[in-house]
Amino acid sequence: MLPTVGRLLRACRGPCINPFLEFGGKAFISSAMPPHLEPGKASTLADEARLPPHANYTESPTTFYAQQALECADINPGIQKAIIHPDGELTVALPVPNAQGEIELFNAHLVMHNNARGPFLGGLMYHPDVTLDALRSLAALNTWKFALFDLPLGGAKMGVPCDPRGMEIRMQEKLTRKLTSAMGPCLGPTLCIPSADIGTDERHMAFIFDQFAKQKGFSPGVVTGKPLSLHGSYGRDSAGGRGACIAARMFLKAYLKKPLPGTTVTIQGFGKIGAWTAQLLQEAGAKVIGVSSAETAVYNENGLDIKALREHVSQGRYLAEFPEGTAIAGTVNADNVHRLQSRMVLEASNGGITVEANKVLADKGVPVCPDLFSAGGAGIVSFFEWTQNLQQMRWDEDEILRMQERTMEQAFESMRRYHDQGGLSWRTSAYMVALQRLAAADAQRGHD
Repeated sequence: MLPTVGRLLRACRGPCINPFLEFGGKAFISSAMPPHLEPGKASTLADEARLPPHANYTESPTTFYAQQALECADINPGIQKAIIHPDGELTVALPVPNAQGEIELFNAHLVMHNNARGPFLGGLMYHPDVTLDALRSLAALNTWKFALFDLPLGGAKMGVPCDPRGMEIRMQEKLTRKLTSAMGPCLGPTLCIPSADIGTDERHMAFIFDQFAKQKGFSPGVVTGKPLSLHGSYGRDSAGGRGACIAARMFLKAYLKKPLPGTTVTIQGFGKIGAWTAQLLQEAGAKVIGVSSAETAVYNENGLDIKALREHVSQGRYLAEFPEGTAIAGTVNADNVHRLQSRMVLEASNGGITVEANKVLADKGVPVCPDLFSAGGAGIVSFFEWTQNLQQMRWDEDEILRMQERTMEQAFESMRRYHDQGGLSWRTSAYMVALQRLAAADAQRGHD
Protein backbone atom coordinates (compact mmCIF):
# COMPACT_ATOMS: atom_id res chain seq x y z
CA MET A 1 0.00 0.00 0.00
CA LEU A 2 1.25 3.48 -0.89
CA PRO A 3 1.86 5.96 1.92
CA THR A 4 -0.82 8.66 1.84
CA VAL A 5 -0.64 12.32 0.95
CA GLY A 6 -0.75 12.99 4.69
CA ARG A 7 2.98 12.31 4.63
CA LEU A 8 3.40 15.29 2.34
CA LEU A 9 1.12 17.44 4.48
CA ARG A 10 3.12 16.64 7.59
CA ALA A 11 6.34 17.41 5.70
CA CYS A 12 5.12 20.87 4.77
CA ARG A 13 5.68 23.36 7.56
CA GLY A 14 6.19 26.42 5.39
CA PRO A 15 4.20 28.25 2.69
CA CYS A 16 2.11 26.67 -0.09
CA ILE A 17 1.61 27.43 -3.89
CA ASN A 18 -1.24 26.38 -6.13
CA PRO A 19 -1.25 25.30 -8.39
CA PHE A 20 -1.06 25.55 -4.58
CA LEU A 21 2.40 26.42 -3.32
CA GLU A 22 3.61 26.39 0.22
CA PHE A 23 6.76 28.01 1.60
CA GLY A 24 8.78 28.46 4.72
CA GLY A 25 11.16 26.02 6.30
CA LYS A 26 9.22 23.68 4.02
CA ALA A 27 6.77 24.55 1.29
CA PHE A 28 3.83 23.02 -0.56
CA ILE A 29 2.50 23.72 -4.08
CA SER A 30 -0.83 22.33 -5.20
CA SER A 31 -2.71 22.35 -8.49
CA ALA A 32 -5.15 19.67 -7.39
CA MET A 33 -8.26 18.91 -9.39
CA PRO A 34 -11.31 20.86 -8.22
CA PRO A 35 -13.88 18.65 -6.49
CA HIS A 36 -16.30 18.59 -9.45
CA LEU A 37 -13.76 17.19 -11.91
CA GLU A 38 -13.29 13.48 -12.14
CA PRO A 39 -9.64 12.47 -11.75
CA GLY A 40 -8.39 10.40 -14.64
CA LYS A 41 -5.02 9.50 -15.98
CA ALA A 42 -2.52 12.26 -15.40
CA SER A 43 -2.46 14.67 -18.33
CA THR A 44 -1.94 18.32 -19.06
CA LEU A 45 -5.68 18.79 -19.55
CA ALA A 46 -6.54 17.21 -16.22
CA ASP A 47 -3.79 18.79 -14.16
CA GLU A 48 -4.38 22.28 -15.51
CA ALA A 49 -8.20 22.27 -15.24
CA ARG A 50 -9.36 25.10 -13.01
CA LEU A 51 -13.07 25.55 -13.53
CA PRO A 52 -15.01 27.16 -10.67
CA PRO A 53 -16.98 24.49 -8.77
CA HIS A 54 -20.07 26.67 -8.28
CA ALA A 55 -22.93 26.19 -10.74
CA ASN A 56 -24.21 29.76 -10.25
CA TYR A 57 -22.03 32.69 -11.31
CA THR A 58 -23.31 34.83 -8.41
CA GLU A 59 -21.94 32.16 -6.03
CA SER A 60 -18.59 31.79 -7.79
CA PRO A 61 -15.32 32.38 -5.90
CA THR A 62 -14.56 35.46 -8.03
CA THR A 63 -17.89 37.09 -7.21
CA PHE A 64 -17.60 36.09 -3.54
CA TYR A 65 -14.19 37.74 -3.15
CA ALA A 66 -15.20 40.77 -5.23
CA GLN A 67 -18.20 41.31 -2.95
CA GLN A 68 -15.90 41.16 0.08
CA ALA A 69 -13.82 43.97 -1.42
CA LEU A 70 -16.93 46.00 -2.28
CA GLU A 71 -17.99 45.82 1.37
CA CYS A 72 -14.71 47.53 2.30
CA ALA A 73 -15.09 50.34 -0.24
CA ASP A 74 -17.47 53.23 -0.84
CA ILE A 75 -18.44 52.56 -4.45
CA ASN A 76 -21.50 53.91 -6.28
CA PRO A 77 -24.14 51.11 -6.59
CA GLY A 78 -24.34 51.65 -10.33
CA ILE A 79 -20.59 51.19 -10.65
CA GLN A 80 -20.81 48.06 -8.52
CA LYS A 81 -23.29 46.53 -10.96
CA ALA A 82 -21.12 47.51 -13.93
CA ILE A 83 -18.09 45.87 -12.33
CA ILE A 84 -19.76 42.62 -11.24
CA HIS A 85 -21.92 41.76 -14.24
CA PRO A 86 -20.54 40.84 -17.71
CA ASP A 87 -20.77 43.38 -20.51
CA GLY A 88 -21.85 40.78 -23.03
CA GLU A 89 -22.10 37.11 -23.90
CA LEU A 90 -22.37 35.14 -27.12
CA THR A 91 -23.33 31.49 -27.59
CA VAL A 92 -23.11 29.82 -31.00
CA ALA A 93 -23.75 26.31 -32.33
CA LEU A 94 -20.92 24.85 -34.41
CA PRO A 95 -21.64 21.86 -36.69
CA VAL A 96 -18.33 20.11 -37.41
CA PRO A 97 -17.83 16.95 -39.53
CA ASN A 98 -15.77 14.24 -37.85
CA ALA A 99 -13.39 11.75 -39.47
CA GLN A 100 -16.31 9.43 -40.30
CA GLY A 101 -18.17 12.20 -42.11
CA GLU A 102 -20.78 12.54 -39.39
CA ILE A 103 -21.77 15.97 -38.12
CA GLU A 104 -21.09 16.73 -34.46
CA LEU A 105 -22.68 19.80 -32.91
CA PHE A 106 -20.69 21.88 -30.41
CA ASN A 107 -21.97 24.80 -28.37
CA ALA A 108 -19.39 27.54 -27.91
CA HIS A 109 -19.59 30.41 -25.42
CA LEU A 110 -17.84 33.77 -25.20
CA VAL A 111 -18.10 35.96 -22.11
CA MET A 112 -16.85 39.55 -22.31
CA HIS A 113 -16.76 40.86 -18.76
CA ASN A 114 -15.63 44.49 -18.59
CA ASN A 115 -13.80 46.65 -21.14
CA ALA A 116 -13.77 49.93 -19.24
CA ARG A 117 -9.95 49.83 -19.18
CA GLY A 118 -9.30 48.29 -22.60
CA PRO A 119 -10.21 45.49 -25.04
CA PHE A 120 -11.20 42.09 -23.75
CA LEU A 121 -8.55 39.38 -23.47
CA GLY A 122 -8.92 35.83 -22.19
CA GLY A 123 -8.27 32.17 -22.82
CA LEU A 124 -10.00 29.69 -25.10
CA MET A 125 -10.77 26.44 -23.26
CA TYR A 126 -11.59 23.03 -24.72
CA HIS A 127 -12.76 20.95 -21.75
CA PRO A 128 -15.76 18.68 -21.04
CA ASP A 129 -16.77 20.71 -17.99
CA VAL A 130 -16.94 24.12 -19.67
CA THR A 131 -20.13 25.92 -18.67
CA LEU A 132 -21.33 29.45 -19.20
CA ASP A 133 -21.21 30.16 -15.47
CA ALA A 134 -17.63 28.88 -15.22
CA LEU A 135 -16.64 31.17 -18.09
CA ARG A 136 -18.37 34.12 -16.43
CA SER A 137 -16.35 33.59 -13.27
CA LEU A 138 -13.06 33.21 -15.14
CA ALA A 139 -13.74 36.22 -17.39
CA ALA A 140 -14.39 38.32 -14.29
CA LEU A 141 -11.20 37.00 -12.70
CA ASN A 142 -9.25 38.19 -15.76
CA THR A 143 -10.77 41.67 -15.44
CA TRP A 144 -9.61 41.87 -11.80
CA LYS A 145 -6.16 40.54 -12.67
CA PHE A 146 -5.57 43.06 -15.45
CA ALA A 147 -6.68 45.89 -13.18
CA LEU A 148 -4.36 44.69 -10.39
CA PHE A 149 -1.41 44.68 -12.83
CA ASP A 150 -2.57 48.02 -14.28
CA LEU A 151 -2.80 46.63 -17.82
CA PRO A 152 -5.13 48.37 -20.33
CA LEU A 153 -7.30 45.28 -20.84
CA GLY A 154 -10.61 43.79 -19.75
CA GLY A 155 -11.41 40.19 -18.96
CA ALA A 156 -12.93 37.63 -21.31
CA LYS A 157 -13.19 33.86 -21.56
CA MET A 158 -14.20 31.57 -24.40
CA GLY A 159 -14.90 27.86 -24.21
CA VAL A 160 -16.32 24.78 -25.87
CA PRO A 161 -17.54 21.77 -23.83
CA CYS A 162 -15.51 19.03 -25.51
CA ASP A 163 -12.63 16.68 -24.77
CA PRO A 164 -9.73 17.41 -27.14
CA ARG A 165 -7.97 14.24 -26.00
CA GLY A 166 -10.58 12.25 -27.92
CA MET A 167 -10.40 14.41 -31.05
CA GLU A 168 -7.91 14.23 -33.91
CA ILE A 169 -6.01 17.46 -34.47
CA ARG A 170 -7.69 17.84 -37.88
CA MET A 171 -11.11 17.96 -36.21
CA GLN A 172 -9.80 20.37 -33.58
CA GLU A 173 -8.65 22.59 -36.43
CA LYS A 174 -12.09 22.50 -38.07
CA LEU A 175 -13.72 23.33 -34.74
CA THR A 176 -11.33 26.22 -34.07
CA ARG A 177 -11.80 27.71 -37.53
CA LYS A 178 -15.60 27.41 -37.27
CA LEU A 179 -15.42 29.05 -33.86
CA THR A 180 -13.30 31.93 -35.19
CA SER A 181 -15.75 32.59 -38.03
CA ALA A 182 -18.81 32.41 -35.78
CA MET A 183 -17.29 34.67 -33.12
CA GLY A 184 -15.72 36.92 -35.78
CA PRO A 185 -17.88 40.02 -35.16
CA CYS A 186 -16.64 40.11 -31.55
CA LEU A 187 -12.96 39.37 -32.25
CA GLY A 188 -10.20 41.81 -33.15
CA PRO A 189 -7.09 43.49 -31.73
CA THR A 190 -9.19 46.33 -30.31
CA LEU A 191 -12.25 44.22 -29.46
CA CYS A 192 -11.60 40.78 -27.97
CA ILE A 193 -8.34 38.81 -28.05
CA PRO A 194 -8.34 35.05 -27.35
CA SER A 195 -5.31 33.27 -25.87
CA ALA A 196 -4.22 29.69 -25.18
CA ASP A 197 -5.76 28.03 -22.14
CA ILE A 198 -6.96 24.63 -20.87
CA GLY A 199 -7.07 22.14 -23.74
CA THR A 200 -5.63 24.57 -26.30
CA ASP A 201 -2.10 25.57 -27.27
CA GLU A 202 -0.13 27.47 -29.89
CA ARG A 203 -1.52 25.29 -32.70
CA HIS A 204 -5.09 26.41 -31.97
CA MET A 205 -3.96 30.03 -31.73
CA ALA A 206 -2.31 29.65 -35.15
CA PHE A 207 -5.64 28.41 -36.57
CA ILE A 208 -7.40 31.49 -35.15
CA PHE A 209 -4.72 33.80 -36.56
CA ASP A 210 -4.98 32.22 -40.02
CA GLN A 211 -8.77 32.08 -40.16
CA PHE A 212 -9.14 35.68 -39.02
CA ALA A 213 -6.52 36.78 -41.58
CA LYS A 214 -8.42 35.04 -44.39
CA GLN A 215 -11.59 36.94 -43.54
CA LYS A 216 -10.35 40.33 -42.34
CA GLY A 217 -6.71 40.62 -43.36
CA PHE A 218 -3.36 40.30 -41.61
CA SER A 219 -3.80 41.06 -37.92
CA PRO A 220 -1.49 39.13 -35.57
CA GLY A 221 -2.78 41.06 -32.54
CA VAL A 222 -6.11 39.24 -32.75
CA VAL A 223 -4.79 36.34 -30.67
CA THR A 224 -1.97 35.61 -28.21
CA GLY A 225 -0.12 32.43 -27.35
CA LYS A 226 0.87 31.99 -31.00
CA PRO A 227 3.99 30.14 -32.21
CA LEU A 228 7.10 32.30 -32.44
CA SER A 229 7.10 31.79 -36.19
CA LEU A 230 3.65 33.40 -36.36
CA HIS A 231 4.40 36.52 -34.32
CA GLY A 232 4.26 34.93 -30.88
CA SER A 233 6.32 36.19 -27.95
CA TYR A 234 9.35 34.92 -26.15
CA GLY A 235 8.56 33.83 -22.61
CA ARG A 236 4.88 33.05 -23.23
CA ASP A 237 5.17 29.28 -22.74
CA SER A 238 6.73 29.56 -19.27
CA ALA A 239 4.94 32.77 -18.24
CA GLY A 240 2.47 31.17 -15.81
CA GLY A 241 5.13 29.23 -13.93
CA ARG A 242 7.53 32.17 -13.97
CA GLY A 243 4.85 34.43 -12.54
CA ALA A 244 4.28 31.97 -9.69
CA CYS A 245 8.02 31.82 -9.03
CA ILE A 246 8.30 35.62 -8.93
CA ALA A 247 5.29 35.82 -6.62
CA ALA A 248 6.79 33.17 -4.35
CA ARG A 249 10.04 35.07 -4.02
CA MET A 250 8.28 38.36 -3.25
CA PHE A 251 5.85 36.80 -0.79
CA LEU A 252 8.61 34.95 1.06
CA LYS A 253 10.69 38.08 1.41
CA ALA A 254 7.77 40.24 2.54
CA TYR A 255 6.12 37.82 4.93
CA LEU A 256 8.73 35.40 6.23
CA LYS A 257 11.75 37.67 5.68
CA LYS A 258 13.62 34.82 4.00
CA PRO A 259 15.04 34.20 0.52
CA LEU A 260 13.78 31.59 -1.92
CA PRO A 261 17.06 29.59 -2.02
CA GLY A 262 16.96 26.85 0.59
CA THR A 263 13.16 26.76 0.82
CA THR A 264 11.70 23.26 0.63
CA VAL A 265 8.70 22.97 -1.69
CA THR A 266 6.03 20.41 -2.46
CA ILE A 267 3.85 20.87 -5.56
CA GLN A 268 0.37 19.49 -6.09
CA GLY A 269 -0.30 19.40 -9.80
CA PHE A 270 2.23 18.82 -12.55
CA GLY A 271 0.63 20.12 -15.70
CA LYS A 272 2.09 23.02 -17.66
CA ILE A 273 1.94 25.56 -14.82
CA GLY A 274 2.99 23.13 -12.11
CA ALA A 275 5.91 21.75 -14.13
CA TRP A 276 7.27 25.17 -15.08
CA THR A 277 6.81 26.43 -11.51
CA ALA A 278 8.72 23.44 -10.16
CA GLN A 279 11.57 23.83 -12.64
CA LEU A 280 11.96 27.58 -12.16
CA LEU A 281 11.79 27.32 -8.37
CA GLN A 282 14.46 24.64 -8.43
CA GLU A 283 16.64 26.74 -10.73
CA ALA A 284 16.21 29.62 -8.25
CA GLY A 285 17.61 27.49 -5.43
CA ALA A 286 14.49 25.99 -3.84
CA LYS A 287 14.40 22.25 -3.11
CA VAL A 288 11.33 20.51 -4.57
CA ILE A 289 10.75 17.41 -2.43
CA GLY A 290 7.31 16.33 -3.66
CA VAL A 291 5.02 16.56 -6.68
CA SER A 292 1.49 15.21 -7.16
CA SER A 293 -0.90 14.59 -10.04
CA ALA A 294 -4.63 13.87 -10.04
CA GLU A 295 -4.22 10.54 -8.29
CA THR A 296 -0.69 9.96 -6.96
CA ALA A 297 2.41 11.81 -5.85
CA VAL A 298 6.15 11.24 -5.72
CA TYR A 299 8.36 12.27 -2.80
CA ASN A 300 12.10 12.51 -2.17
CA GLU A 301 13.26 14.31 0.97
CA ASN A 302 16.60 15.06 -0.70
CA GLY A 303 14.93 16.81 -3.64
CA LEU A 304 13.56 15.62 -6.98
CA ASP A 305 15.31 16.10 -10.33
CA ILE A 306 12.56 18.20 -11.94
CA LYS A 307 13.96 18.14 -15.49
CA ALA A 308 14.16 14.34 -15.33
CA LEU A 309 10.66 14.20 -13.87
CA ARG A 310 9.29 16.38 -16.68
CA GLU A 311 10.90 14.10 -19.24
CA HIS A 312 9.41 11.09 -17.42
CA VAL A 313 5.89 12.57 -17.51
CA SER A 314 6.23 13.70 -21.14
CA GLN A 315 6.55 10.04 -22.09
CA GLY A 316 3.05 9.37 -20.74
CA ARG A 317 4.15 7.77 -17.49
CA TYR A 318 2.74 8.37 -14.01
CA LEU A 319 4.53 10.35 -11.33
CA ALA A 320 4.37 7.30 -9.08
CA GLU A 321 6.50 5.41 -11.60
CA PHE A 322 9.38 7.87 -11.31
CA PRO A 323 12.36 5.78 -10.15
CA GLU A 324 14.02 8.51 -8.06
CA GLY A 325 11.24 8.96 -5.51
CA THR A 326 8.67 7.26 -3.28
CA ALA A 327 5.11 6.97 -4.59
CA ILE A 328 2.36 8.51 -2.44
CA ALA A 329 -1.40 8.11 -2.92
CA GLY A 330 -4.02 10.87 -2.77
CA THR A 331 -4.22 14.65 -3.14
CA VAL A 332 -4.97 17.59 -0.88
CA ASN A 333 -8.70 18.32 -0.59
CA ALA A 334 -11.34 19.86 1.70
CA ASP A 335 -11.14 16.85 4.00
CA ASN A 336 -7.40 17.01 4.66
CA VAL A 337 -6.58 20.71 4.22
CA HIS A 338 -6.83 20.99 8.03
CA ARG A 339 -3.63 18.92 8.22
CA LEU A 340 -1.56 21.39 6.22
CA GLN A 341 1.24 22.69 8.42
CA SER A 342 2.38 25.45 6.12
CA ARG A 343 3.18 28.97 7.29
CA MET A 344 2.16 30.46 3.97
CA VAL A 345 0.18 29.53 0.84
CA LEU A 346 0.65 30.82 -2.69
CA GLU A 347 -2.05 30.02 -5.22
CA ALA A 348 -0.55 29.64 -8.69
CA SER A 349 -3.64 28.62 -10.66
CA ASN A 350 -7.13 30.02 -11.06
CA GLY A 351 -9.36 28.87 -8.23
CA GLY A 352 -6.71 26.51 -6.91
CA ILE A 353 -8.03 26.93 -3.37
CA THR A 354 -11.76 26.70 -2.78
CA VAL A 355 -13.59 29.31 -0.71
CA GLU A 356 -14.06 26.70 2.01
CA ALA A 357 -10.36 25.78 2.11
CA ASN A 358 -9.46 29.47 2.10
CA LYS A 359 -11.58 29.94 5.25
CA VAL A 360 -9.83 27.00 6.93
CA LEU A 361 -6.42 28.52 6.20
CA ALA A 362 -7.59 31.93 7.43
CA ASP A 363 -8.83 30.39 10.69
CA LYS A 364 -5.42 28.76 11.13
CA GLY A 365 -3.71 32.11 10.57
CA VAL A 366 -2.05 30.94 7.35
CA PRO A 367 -1.74 33.85 4.86
CA VAL A 368 -2.66 33.13 1.23
CA CYS A 369 -1.10 34.90 -1.76
CA PRO A 370 -4.11 34.84 -4.12
CA ASP A 371 -4.48 33.68 -7.70
CA LEU A 372 -5.37 37.24 -8.64
CA PHE A 373 -1.67 38.03 -8.23
CA SER A 374 0.32 34.79 -8.37
CA ALA A 375 -1.57 33.27 -11.34
CA GLY A 376 -1.23 36.41 -13.45
CA GLY A 377 2.01 35.65 -15.30
CA ALA A 378 0.45 34.29 -18.48
CA GLY A 379 -1.90 37.26 -18.79
CA ILE A 380 0.98 39.72 -18.41
CA VAL A 381 3.01 38.13 -21.20
CA SER A 382 -0.11 37.84 -23.37
CA PHE A 383 -0.37 41.62 -23.01
CA PHE A 384 3.27 41.91 -24.06
CA GLU A 385 2.64 39.74 -27.13
CA TRP A 386 -0.39 41.82 -28.11
CA THR A 387 1.60 45.03 -27.67
CA GLN A 388 4.47 43.72 -29.80
CA ASN A 389 1.99 42.75 -32.52
CA LEU A 390 0.47 46.23 -32.54
CA GLN A 391 3.95 47.74 -32.80
CA GLN A 392 4.98 45.28 -35.52
CA MET A 393 8.18 44.41 -33.66
CA ARG A 394 9.56 41.77 -31.30
CA TRP A 395 11.23 42.26 -27.93
CA ASP A 396 14.02 39.92 -26.85
CA GLU A 397 13.47 37.42 -24.05
CA ASP A 398 15.52 39.31 -21.47
CA GLU A 399 13.31 42.35 -21.99
CA ILE A 400 10.16 40.25 -21.59
CA LEU A 401 11.38 38.72 -18.33
CA ARG A 402 12.52 42.09 -16.97
CA MET A 403 9.16 43.71 -17.76
CA GLN A 404 7.20 40.80 -16.29
CA GLU A 405 9.15 41.11 -13.07
CA ARG A 406 8.66 44.87 -12.91
CA THR A 407 4.91 44.59 -13.59
CA MET A 408 4.53 42.08 -10.77
CA GLU A 409 6.69 44.13 -8.38
CA GLN A 410 4.52 47.20 -8.90
CA ALA A 411 1.32 45.21 -8.37
CA PHE A 412 2.74 43.57 -5.25
CA GLU A 413 3.67 46.90 -3.69
CA SER A 414 0.16 48.25 -4.37
CA MET A 415 -1.37 45.15 -2.82
CA ARG A 416 1.03 45.28 0.11
CA ARG A 417 0.01 48.83 1.02
CA TYR A 418 -3.60 47.77 1.51
CA HIS A 419 -2.50 44.73 3.49
CA ASP A 420 -0.13 46.64 5.79
CA GLN A 421 -2.18 49.80 6.26
CA GLY A 422 -5.71 48.40 6.23
CA GLY A 423 -5.15 45.09 7.96
CA LEU A 424 -6.84 43.26 5.10
CA SER A 425 -6.07 39.76 3.87
CA TRP A 426 -3.74 39.53 0.87
CA ARG A 427 -6.65 38.41 -1.29
CA THR A 428 -8.94 41.28 -0.28
CA SER A 429 -6.01 43.68 -0.67
CA ALA A 430 -5.49 42.51 -4.25
CA TYR A 431 -9.18 42.95 -5.05
CA MET A 432 -9.16 46.41 -3.45
CA VAL A 433 -6.33 47.59 -5.73
CA ALA A 434 -8.19 46.29 -8.76
CA LEU A 435 -11.53 47.65 -7.54
CA GLN A 436 -10.27 51.22 -7.22
CA ARG A 437 -8.88 51.15 -10.76
CA LEU A 438 -12.01 49.56 -12.26
CA ALA A 439 -14.35 51.92 -10.42
CA ALA A 440 -12.37 54.96 -11.55
CA ALA A 441 -12.43 53.83 -15.20
CA ASP A 442 -16.15 53.04 -15.14
CA ALA A 443 -16.99 56.35 -13.44
CA GLN A 444 -14.84 58.42 -15.81
CA ARG A 445 -16.53 56.77 -18.78
CA GLY A 446 -19.95 57.68 -17.35
CA HIS A 447 -21.07 54.17 -16.45
CA ASP A 448 -22.49 55.28 -13.11
